Amino acid sequence: IQHLDQKRQSIGVPANVHIMQSNGGIMSADAAGERSVHTVFSGPAGGVLAAINMAKLLGEENVVTIDIGGTSSDLALLNQYEVAFTTNAELGGFPVQVPMIEMHTIGAGGGSIAWVDAGNGVHVGPQSAGAFPGPACYGNGDQPTVSDANLLAGYLNPDNFLGGEMKLDKSRSIQAIQSKICDKTSLNLDEAMSGILRLVNANMCGGINVISTQKGYDLREFSLMAFGGGGSLHAAALMEELNMKSVIVPVSPGNFSAIGCQLAKVRYDYVRTAVKLVDEITPQEFNHIYEDMKAQALQDMAAEGYQEGNIIFSATADMRYAGQFWELSVPIQSHVETAEELQAYAKAFCDIHTRTYGYTLEDDITFVNFRFSAFGVVDGMEFVPAPAIQDQSADAAVKGKRPLYFNGAYVDSTVYDREKMAPGCMIIGPAIIEEYAASTPIPPKFKARIDQYRNIIITR
Repeated sequence: IQHLDQKRQSIGVPANVHIMQSNGGIMSADAAGERSVHTVFSGPAGGVLAAINMAKLLGEENVVTIDIGGTSSDLALLNQYEVAFTTNAELGGFPVQVPMIEMHTIGAGGGSIAWVDAGNGVHVGPQSAGAFPGPACYGNGDQPTVSDANLLAGYLNPDNFLGGEMKLDKSRSIQAIQSKICDKTSLNLDEAMSGILRLVNANMCGGINVISTQKGYDLREFSLMAFGGGGSLHAAALMEELNMKSVIVPVSPGNFSAIGCQLAKVRYDYVRTAVKLVDEITPQEFNHIYEDMKAQALQDMAAEGYQEGNIIFSATADMRYAGQFWELSVPIQSHVETAEELQAYAKAFCDIHTRTYGYTLEDDITFVNFRFSAFGVVDGMEFVPAPAIQDQSADAAVKGKRPLYFNGAYVDSTVYDREKMAPGCMIIGPAIIEEYAASTPIPPKFKARIDQYRNIIITR
């Protein structure tokens, strides 16, 4: 980071370097060098941050985000535009106990390898072909992957991958699936291809259920925002399987996490551990803890060029029942006047506990960690709406036809160029929408429209 900043100065770039954090904020290069643990999951956090901004513009309070790359799928849940935070993550077997956006990662991506076990059962992942040798269709490897299955299903155009900059070798995909799957099982090529896609979609559905249904959320009230290079390929199938409201595919989904980094605020997080029963802590003790953290925040934000009047503060507390070994995060105010206000936080904890675990206890409630965050707004990108024309024709965007695999058979489907689809366009499946670094299949009995922010909105 120091080398990067020195290079910036030597070539005359006037802007300061900021580094993305795993909590969805950014911090200065100097701070990142001292607090590098705050950056370990920062890439996927950018996509979630962009999703929050887009969800607010669309009025979508409840959203599940899925960021599908080459090796994994990163999942997060927005409830009433808010994402959950956690301080209990793991990296390489080590606990990482700093505030970060709560995400669930599964080993399912475009490079996930399909393989057959000793009992002739087919699996997908978590092993990945990576960027090199990559999927068989890239021309360097011989392992069948999810991307190879998507190519055989017609969802990837071998002549238009990365806008035509890279050609895909369909014959190598056929050879890989035939030799590694079909020859070891009783499956024919189409059955193996569709089986790979069904398996990887099932893995993704399982991951989505972990962060939603298993925590008391009803997926019928949620839309799925899909991004990353592979997000839109699987989005409609996941929406149908999980009975969700709709799919939202943002513009340039492969760059959506980078867009999120441009939307981030300067952010610093602080924590103080003080195990105190709610019934025993006094308002004075409570306020003193937060005053100490606020003083540190003002010092750090001043180094970023922010005065107190231009800083947004927020506070949470990690709380638990006495004797429990896990905590729940409760939003609170950093200053209280009375003990009754502290008791209100105890009730809020019980409400969150009931939603998460389905029950409450009569035990004493304890404060464990007091957390404080400071935000400074940075001038950055904005999503700009365009006027939408109702029922605008998509005829100008038609590229042709090709067979796509839906519901157990190949169906002649219309191919559209996303760049030529204006806000207000509506199309009916079976179809596929292609762009530079993504493809979005629209199954039969589904429709897609382009909204004012040029998102693809898929519904039944």
